Amino acid sequence: MQDAPFHSPVAWIIARRAMRRSTAEEYIEWAIGMLVKGYDSPNLKMLAALSANTTLSEAEPHFSRALAELGIPELNEPEALTTCASRIADQILEAQLAPEAAACLRTFDVEAALWAALRSALGRRYETVRANPRRAEGIASILYQVQNVLPLLPADLGSLANFNHSFELAADTILDIETVRKNFIAELGKVANPSPSACSNCSIQTFHIETGAGM
Repeated sequence: MQDAPFHSPVAWIIARRAMRRSTAEEYIEWAIGMLVKGYDSPNLKMLAALSANTTLSEAEPHFSRALAELGIPELNEPEALTTCASRIADQILEAQLAPEAAACLRTFDVEAALWAALRSALGRRYETVRANPRRAEGIASILYQVQNVLPLLPADLGSLANFNHSFELAADTILDIETVRKNFIAELGKVANPSPSACSNCSIQTFHIETGAGM
């Protein structure tokens, strides 16, 4: 195995390790999962065989050796942050924010990497939403969930998150759903194809929305 796609559990655990948030339990679970998938190495087997009360200091050397034996490259901290942000952005694409991604938002300083990853993910989503406007509600909802974890969003992303309330009003027939979708897609287009001035504003402005309880 020569590489670890950022969507995989392999890359996720490497990202957590690079940010010094890993645990012996997740190392062991990872090793067991790798063996089940058909991967094999001496230290991978040793790691999988460790007991539940193994300490991090005992498990980590086996993890490092297993990575080397499998040819999986280590990640430095910037790469780990990018991996974490990309994982979260992928959840945005599917309109599902995984609990582990939410925990990552709460625990790590990933905002700068996350904003870039979200804009990239939303940009790729733009044509799909134009073709199927019903998907707009899901994206607005998931951005609103992100906002509950990180109340300060850049202006462009906060504007999209704020549509969640408009979609709720439309569901109650207070607003016209097609008009809300059209307006959302127009705002999404600005994120997908930002003007130079809009892009500079994205990096310095924040959009604050009062939130309720976190996820």
